[in-house]
Amino acid sequence: MNTHLHRLTLIALTTSLAALTACGGGGGGDSTTPAATTTAGTDTTATPAPAAAPAASPSALNGKSLYQANCASCHGGNPAQNISKVLKGTAPGNTLNAIASNAGGMGYLSGTIGAAQANDIAAYLAQPNI
Repeated sequence: MNTHLHRLTLIALTTSLAALTACGGGGGGDSTTPAATTTAGTDTTATPAPAAAPAASPSALNGKSLYQANCASCHGGNPAQNISKVLKGTAPGNTLNAIASNAGGMGYLSGTIGAAQANDIAAYLAQPNI
């Protein structure tokens, strides 16, 4: 009976050791935190990557300026008149597609109007009375 108890204890210890090894060794941290190690006084703790800068919100004021400089000559100074269906530009993808496909000759804007500018123009077209 003593041998049987010894085997059960050994199995329990082996299972516990395997569980501790699988989850990081039980050193007080959780398995998602990298362990700090030192080599000749040098800390080798993994440094997390910096967070990405948040995307800038569309600026209707910048969109107004962009519209006047790049769009008004063909679409008119007042977007509310919807000349040549300019109000489709309230969806920035429509503006970018029109430029990419050279709709109405808009291809010349490919070096000037990118995603950020199309977002700003869309914001202006959504509220042209600013």
